[in-house]
Amino acid sequence: MKSVAIVGGGPTRKQAPWSDLAWDIWTFNEAMSKTAQRSEAVFQIHDPGVYRTMLSAPEHWPWLQQYHGIKIYMQKVDPLVPDSIEYPLDELKQLLSHCVQKGKNSRELTPVEIETSTVCYAIALAILQNYSRIKIYGVEMIHTEEYRYQREGYAFWVGYAAGRGIDVEIYGSDSIFQRPLYGYEIVKEFQTMQFTIAERLHLLGIMPDKGNLVTMKVIEELKDKLAFTEEDIIAVELVTSHPDQNHPEIEVYNWNHDRDADYLKEIEIGEATRKILQGVFEILDKNSAFTPPLIKIYQRFSFE
Repeated sequence: MKSVAIVGGGPTRKQAPWSDLAWDIWTFNEAMSKTAQRSEAVFQIHDPGVYRTMLSAPEHWPWLQQYHGIKIYMQKVDPLVPDSIEYPLDELKQLLSHCVQKGKNSRELTPVEIETSTVCYAIALAILQNYSRIKIYGVEMIHTEEYRYQREGYAFWVGYAAGRGIDVEIYGSDSIFQRPLYGYEIVKEFQTMQFTIAERLHLLGIMPDKGNLVTMKVIEELKDKLAFTEEDIIAVELVTSHPDQNHPEIEVYNWNHDRDADYLKEIEIGEATRKILQGVFEILDKNSAFTPPLIKIYQRFSFE
């Protein structure tokens, strides 16, 4: 069976089958110029003016100009990129030729176009090249600004591949593919959630210290629920340290991790609390302050 792992830049990329040669590895943009991991294909679908002048990855353009013996899919063959191959866009469009739409400003039915991100092009190519299995890693699309419009296209192409009988495994992307089952879900005013010691500490660490009266009342109630009693602190051997003398405001927490399972705390989360926390996560996103543990917590509050 032809198998391909499509690997983005999110945290789950570490789980990709890098050492399993039964799986082809496809990566995006500048990832290969930053890592020694293998890849059978790279997708660089941006305009040359973008990939030749990437300020965030100045090593990328020199890397592209070298011969690596792997396929680099681009809009057009770039004579300065020896591995470049033109992406088969016309063949992709043929996949959608039977799915047509007449929009409000359209005069006639035309095929839909929903290639909103690089991962869409990668999934479509896997379909065109008759892969039987697709695994997707490191594609979260949780950032509210850059990726908001890309999520629908990603979901469309995953569904398209699955509908073709391809086995699709997705690692991550919970906020896209773990949604309530419309009509069957039980709507509750409150939802009970369990929080680990680490999750309680992370949530307490991002609580805002100012806001309007209603917001701060909800936040203070949540803080009380998340807080550790003196008995808790003794039982889990929770201690706080300040390892950086130049930054005494930075606290590091340590505890006996053997007690984690015994100190899961159940808390009822109301709709008002959830909405406020979503606002907190939006601020973290705008400030590029997300960390992997916070991403997992965010996904628990991202349902609609």
